[in-house]
Amino acid sequence: MLGTDQAAHQYGCRGADTKNARYEADHLGEDLDPSKHPKYYLGFYDLRVSAIEQVAAKLDYYAVALRCVPENGEHAHFELQLEEPTTSPGANKLKKDRQLARNLLSLRLFGPQKHICDGAIWPEELRALDLPELTEMPV
Repeated sequence: MLGTDQAAHQYGCRGADTKNARYEADHLGEDLDPSKHPKYYLGFYDLRVSAIEQVAAKLDYYAVALRCVPENGEHAHFELQLEEPTTSPGANKLKKDRQLARNLLSLRLFGPQKHICDGAIWPEELRALDLPELTEMPV
């Protein structure tokens, strides 16, 4: 939902910085758990709004909503939400609809746009990490 790749990367870097600062403040004076700290922003995958609309049309029970959900004071944070129907067709049918939504949405992702944040000290294994290349598939 951000206008440029660079704006998305800046948002991701700020998010990682915020999580790292919060973790450090919550564990002041403690040995930091390397499995939980620090957090790194690696980049993003694209998903077109038209793809979300196409997936929503294939669901039997859930409605799909793309909502701005501010996070850490950032208004660029959006969530893709599945809205349950007012009358439930049953747990199994809802579960199948959720699984279908996840599967179809994952087929529509493409990228990645990898990024290393300015000033970030990255372990070498992260620098060498190849994010899986995804190609948008029709649904």
